[in-house]
Amino acid sequence: MPILLLAVLFGKPRARAVRSAIGVAVAIVLSVAPAVHSNYRSSGVPVIADSISFNLWVGLEDTARRDFDDSIVGLAYQDFQASGESFSERNKATWKRVFNHLAERNPSDVLFSQLGRQYFRLFDKDSFLTVQLPGGAAEAEGCGYRQQVPAVSTVVQSVSYGLYALLMMTVPLGFTVLKARDSKWMRVILLYFAYNLIIFLLVHVKSRYRIQFLPVFFVASGCAADWVLSRLQGESVELPTAKRWVIAGAATALSLFLAFAGSWL
Repeated sequence: MPILLLAVLFGKPRARAVRSAIGVAVAIVLSVAPAVHSNYRSSGVPVIADSISFNLWVGLEDTARRDFDDSIVGLAYQDFQASGESFSERNKATWKRVFNHLAERNPSDVLFSQLGRQYFRLFDKDSFLTVQLPGGAAEAEGCGYRQQVPAVSTVVQSVSYGLYALLMMTVPLGFTVLKARDSKWMRVILLYFAYNLIIFLLVHVKSRYRIQFLPVFFVASGCAADWVLSRLQGESVELPTAKRWVIAGAATALSLFLAFAGSWL
């Protein structure tokens, strides 16, 4: 939201941009005010939510590259609940754990450990739907659609994997052919994407958390589809440079690797 708000604020004409930014800011404040007030009354802290210490701790302690595999969340939450009498005490104890963890390890070791796990979890091919199908990761925990007809499950899983693979292949192409790469909103999109990647480098990740990436992905995928259709119809379209093709190819390979390699690495 801060990135989007700044993009609106620096628009033109300036007077309209300022009015729009104020309107957005007021809408945000009104939306979150009830939650902030409720949390202040219950915990004495005026916040929307304050789970960052717990999510950081779990994110640093995670070991699996896929959601539902060797999940430590349940045990970590029990430890969190037992670490203090009040929420503030539990939060303080968890922050201490986080800082001790980081202080005891080499920063490069922490970085490579997180890179080797977090983005596989975030971009894994399985969604919160497919893990609940028969044979999915949720079945081992005794939940999911265990009575589903096998043929239906196979179709749902195949369509889900296929559409996700198509999305991951077209997103890099969309950014490659996007003509507005020097515009304000292109920079906003890239900042938004980078902002989320930085957050998910450390905090606990589930594949369903990528939902906030999807609006950006759909825009890029739509640009790719428009470019391909224009080419097929014989329209004159700008061809990317060789360098941009190489970058797009590398990004596509990395995207598919993160999506499908986590289950066999």
